[in-house]
Amino acid sequence: MRPILLIRSLVILFAWLGSISVVKASHTLGAELVYEYIGTTASPNRYRVSAWVFNDFTSVVRSTSFTLTCGKNECGNTQSGSFTTELMLTRTLPAPITSCVGAPSVSYQIMMIEGEVDLPPAQWTLSINGENRHSGISNLPQSFNQSIHVTATLDNSTGLVNSSPKFTSHYLIQLVGNQLQRHSLSAFDSEGDSLTYELVRPVSKTSITQACGALAAGSTVAPHFDINAGTGELLTRAIPVQQGIFIVAVAVNEYRRVNGTWQRIGQINRDMIYYITSGTNQVPVFSQVAFSNNPTGQLLGQTIRASQGQTIVLNLTATDPDAGQTVLVFSEAAGTTPGVTFQAQGNGQGQLSWQVPAGFLTGRYVLTATAVDDACPSKGVTTQVISFLVAPQQPLATRVRQSLVQAPHPMPFREEVRFQFAEKGSQPVVIFDELGRTVAQLLSAADGSISWRPASTLPAGLYLARNLGGTQVARLAYAGQ
Repeated sequence: MRPILLIRSLVILFAWLGSISVVKASHTLGAELVYEYIGTTASPNRYRVSAWVFNDFTSVVRSTSFTLTCGKNECGNTQSGSFTTELMLTRTLPAPITSCVGAPSVSYQIMMIEGEVDLPPAQWTLSINGENRHSGISNLPQSFNQSIHVTATLDNSTGLVNSSPKFTSHYLIQLVGNQLQRHSLSAFDSEGDSLTYELVRPVSKTSITQACGALAAGSTVAPHFDINAGTGELLTRAIPVQQGIFIVAVAVNEYRRVNGTWQRIGQINRDMIYYITSGTNQVPVFSQVAFSNNPTGQLLGQTIRASQGQTIVLNLTATDPDAGQTVLVFSEAAGTTPGVTFQAQGNGQGQLSWQVPAGFLTGRYVLTATAVDDACPSKGVTTQVISFLVAPQQPLATRVRQSLVQAPHPMPFREEVRFQFAEKGSQPVVIFDELGRTVAQLLSAADGSISWRPASTLPAGLYLARNLGGTQVARLAYAGQ
């Protein structure tokens, strides 16, 4: 009897261990990492770091925290000044596009995992690592045994402050057949920094002792897409389609002119799965983008010019080639991008409004809108990229940006900051917060120099000072009093 009892005990033990392994498994479908400057008097180098994690509902237990590695002048945590901390779950968001009963894609939710860290001037690499990816990913062999590793970088070694760009849409892409489809990995940068996009291979860590992530073994760049390097728009390639699950990974590089030269000051990454199914359902298409005061016009595919403080109202129309289908138009930019609102109007129509913050710098900005039909089991989805060029109202010939004679100092500052414009003579200078609201109006001295002492009630943060012509702009990092 004893051998039989021993065998039964071992069977029960192995079954229990197997159940533990299943409970701990977490199917991470995608992730990204972004940061925002939130400096204060006590912590002038304070940042909020947010991880967007796409999680499979079928996971028995979903992680409610991630270890954030903050590498100072390195990608790991081995040198002086580097550290780790925990990001904790703050809220859970539903999937922007829900599947219907019988859909081949998995049900998922988006978890916001956040925390605050101090990042004094250095070259920082922030990273998180999820233990298990979804199984069966076609362009990543043995995907279930490979981790998902995403990073965000910040180069504030010159003393600048920066909030990273943020992606404008958060849904898992599903391709139906080999028809032409448009999607987006576009990001919005509220500081007007220049962004470039590139598709990359996914990154993993092979062990908990590995300092940095490495290209996932056997992985390839997403084979079904081309990306617009300037806008982040994804277009499907005309290639034979293999049904299944794949990974698309993107790197968004952020550039800023520092001391007269363009420098890369940061990068964010997204890594997520996408699905390919067969079917006859045709995806909706955006047929018109027009100003609300000119509803018969056509702005589709054009760059829309706008000025600081101006409100742009666009009518969007999407149609579906399949008769009898209902199309819903929406925009995730509403509520997350400064000044953007959206009103769904039914029948494939919607109205996108953007009140351009008065303090926005001259530059190119991207918003997105998405159309989805009600087909089942394979919904048709398309996302339209809408590009804007924000610039002052003066003729282009008069809008030559000039370098500052003296950069703002000290940076960050607490009580008073001083800087000097190149243009001589007393001129009005307006100071804006990150949302474009006017917080102060000053006059420069005859030599173009300006000093600003913020009101004691003004919160810490990034402020912009510019002349009325927009030819002189200074970034002011206020640490609070």
